[in-house]
Amino acid sequence: MSSANRRLTKLHVDAITTLIRSQAPNLKVTWQRVSEIAEAACGHKFSRQALSAVEEISCAYHAKLDEHIKFRTSGAPQPIQNDDPDLSKLKKLEHEIKCLKATVDAQCELLVRFVGNAVLAGLSQEMLEASLDPRQQNRTDVDKMIDRTREAQRKARILKRN
Repeated sequence: MSSANRRLTKLHVDAITTLIRSQAPNLKVTWQRVSEIAEAACGHKFSRQALSAVEEISCAYHAKLDEHIKFRTSGAPQPIQNDDPDLSKLKKLEHEIKCLKATVDAQCELLVRFVGNAVLAGLSQEMLEASLDPRQQNRTDVDKMIDRTREAQRKARILKRN
């Protein structure tokens, strides 16, 4: 899915603003940096315009920029910048883990629903757990319906002959 089809949710906005506010005051916050933070938090890129259009993100950006300006003009010694690229990689991995857990939970709910419906339809657990006939594993329902139709036609021809 392209980033044009993505939307910033309240959860994304909260995560992005929290990460912006947690930046050290000695690091100058730029929209490029905010975009990288958003990508780490959301798992996909947003444009500067999309990010600046959200009031909470824009306010957090300007507040952090003001904090950086105050820090620079205060005459405090400048510490060495430690912009760790592994941190953004870690954030991406944490986001991926959260998404995968949500997918697994949804699949488990679907499995429970399917098994419940099968049991209500009269299938036993043994029938559900039985392996498929190897000749039938790759067959589609359409193929099976065609075979049944052909078999019925064959039987009809045999009956006509007799």
